[in-house]
Amino acid sequence: MADASLRSAPGAPIVVVTQSVSTDVNPRARSWIYITEILQRAGLFFEQCSHRSAVRLRRGNAVVLLAGDLPLTAAQREVLAARSAAAARSSASAALD
Repeated sequence: MADASLRSAPGAPIVVVTQSVSTDVNPRARSWIYITEILQRAGLFFEQCSHRSAVRLRRGNAVVLLAGDLPLTAAQREVLAARSAAAARSSASAALD
């Protein structure tokens, strides 16, 4: 397996947002671990955080990967929608250049 230190890379280009629940609460929770394992094996730097950490979602330069059933608040949804809109504008602008 890849180096486990890759998992905790603050400021990494990828932010993996998951819930920290046991398989007793949600039987699908185990599959969320596979997402981080795939990123580790690919050698990608990422930061894993809880869905409660809306502050990390505000980082404009990171790819946000939502893993699992996340009970996002209205404020968190708004932050993600604003990020998507900004990315779309940036892509459109780059295509025109």
